[in-house]
Amino acid sequence: MKRLPACIFLLFCLGASAQQAAVSLHDSVDTYIFSNPEKALEFSNRELKISNPSSEARVQALLDLGTCHYYSDKYELGREFLVKAQKLAEKIHDEDGKAWALFYTGDLEILEGKYGSAVEHISRAQSLFNKTDNSKGRAMCLNGLGAIHLQQQNYEKAMSYFKGALKHGDKITKGDSYANLSKLYLEMEGYSGAKSSAKNALRLGIENEDQYVQSTAYDVLGTIELKRGNFWAAERYLQKAIKLKLYLEDLQGLAISYVDLAKAKRATGQPDSAAYFSLLAYNIANEIGAKEEIKNAAFLYSKILATRGLYDSAFYYQNQYVQLSTELFNQKVSKKMAEMEAAISIKENNQRIMLLEQDKKFAEKSTRLYLITGGVGILLLSITVFFVFNRYRFKKKSHDKLAATNAIIEHQNTEILQSIRYAKRLQEAILPEKERIKSVFPKSFVSYFPKDIVAGDFYWFEKTTLGYLLACCDCTGHGVPGAMVSIVCSNAMNRAVREMKHTIPGELLDETRRLVVENFNQHTSESQVRDGMDVGILSFSNDLSAVQFAGAHHALWILRPDADDFEIVKGNKAPVGKFDRYEPFSTHDLSLKSGDRLYLFTDGYADQFGGGEGKKMKTPVVRQYILSIRHESLIRQQQLLEDFFFQWKGSEDQVDDVCFMGVEI
Repeated sequence: MKRLPACIFLLFCLGASAQQAAVSLHDSVDTYIFSNPEKALEFSNRELKISNPSSEARVQALLDLGTCHYYSDKYELGREFLVKAQKLAEKIHDEDGKAWALFYTGDLEILEGKYGSAVEHISRAQSLFNKTDNSKGRAMCLNGLGAIHLQQQNYEKAMSYFKGALKHGDKITKGDSYANLSKLYLEMEGYSGAKSSAKNALRLGIENEDQYVQSTAYDVLGTIELKRGNFWAAERYLQKAIKLKLYLEDLQGLAISYVDLAKAKRATGQPDSAAYFSLLAYNIANEIGAKEEIKNAAFLYSKILATRGLYDSAFYYQNQYVQLSTELFNQKVSKKMAEMEAAISIKENNQRIMLLEQDKKFAEKSTRLYLITGGVGILLLSITVFFVFNRYRFKKKSHDKLAATNAIIEHQNTEILQSIRYAKRLQEAILPEKERIKSVFPKSFVSYFPKDIVAGDFYWFEKTTLGYLLACCDCTGHGVPGAMVSIVCSNAMNRAVREMKHTIPGELLDETRRLVVENFNQHTSESQVRDGMDVGILSFSNDLSAVQFAGAHHALWILRPDADDFEIVKGNKAPVGKFDRYEPFSTHDLSLKSGDRLYLFTDGYADQFGGGEGKKMKTPVVRQYILSIRHESLIRQQQLLEDFFFQWKGSEDQVDDVCFMGVEI
């Protein structure tokens, strides 16, 4: 009998030792989860074996197994362990454990694109973390919700969540927050903010030995340099990101980085490398079923094949791009938005039911009170109830009808908006990559600000056997009608060059006009469709020494280093489209020297109202402003011109699409 207490004490010590060992193993999982997921998984399995089956340590072991598996792209296996962790946490009343299970389930669903259920799980986790005052968990939930809004392009909400996460998080979650902010700023084309956030993420990623954060930071820095035309710097950052992602076996991340690296290789005149990396990205993305990455890789690879004259293969990959664009926008995005809307509708309906039940209880109490007053009271009450009930029924019927009508309108609006956004992707497919223009004209810029989601303005670039063609185009209208005209006009310009082999600007515009008029009037009387475009087009020889210009209602502005004002080369006073009087478009041979700058604008810039007094800007104001910043570099001029436009616009609505470009010889 004397040995019994000793045995109990020994068992207690062994249990305590096992629990401590489990905690130690969890710390090891935390250490290796981002740098070496396989090693972290090994520690997780050992943690599971030694933990008490009905303990918080067992919940933690199941959580660690779940995260290790889904960080290794084994989503279903990861989900199984997270469900087990949540059930056990609920059984033993482990609030923190349940919160983490919900959060990681939501995090997994973000990777799968299941945003509606991800919001639900992460929001429930956030409520529990608020209850247990877990600041790290709260910060991670804010990061997760911000990531969802970033995916849905709700940039203001995403910014709010990420900044909230920075406020509440520890050193590790702050690394995630800065990485997320860098991606957000990049999406918003706020490159200074993106670079600053990426640098902070990189610093914390190195301090925390968090390779995922480091790889994200290098990716963002590489993309920024790619956007700015610093292709060699972009390549260096992207190679660092790729090295980390290979170590982490982050296949989806590799596909993203390889696409960007292919763009850099293409821009620096390495077509074979560009083709290799874009195809590698396509194959990796195809292997793991990452549709967004398959789509982007297919689009880039099709362009590379087309420039090599491999049109059949290019068509195959272009068709892949179009099919996936359709699938992602018409199915995946609409489904996720519907999930979120359904969740909101359920919540609103529950609130309405609660209010109706409260009204019902109040009516019952009122009835009992009036019955005491006697027969007269009963009669009056009956009459009152009759009218009130009829009125209530009428109002409820009207309300239900209105709600049903609103639901139909909202659904139609959502479908229309999704279709327009898909149209935007298709329209973007006709726009040349700015990096490609930059590789030919290092000292150049293109700025493009549609008034609506889609636009009538577009910019155009084409390589020919004799040189290069660059154009700034303004089609009839804006929004969806303008976008439809822009696709017709862009295709006509492509045909005029690729099929009819026109490279002289005036002749190219003549042929484009013929094709546009023919296209618009093939099924109607000639008097019905007068749509077309105004355009300014430049032709450069291969060595950029010979330059020509032609314009349709467009003028070219030339600013020479030693001149006090612009030299204006006017185009024809006729559009590319049906017109009362047909004359051939004139081609102007330009005599240019090194340092001369060329500018083309669509009319949306100068037509903008604002300036604090609601006045139209007008062309002289634009020219005068450029003269005031003439000594700035062309890249700096782009930033200043964009800032000047939006400062002038202020709170006024944008009146038209805006496109403008500059090239320095």
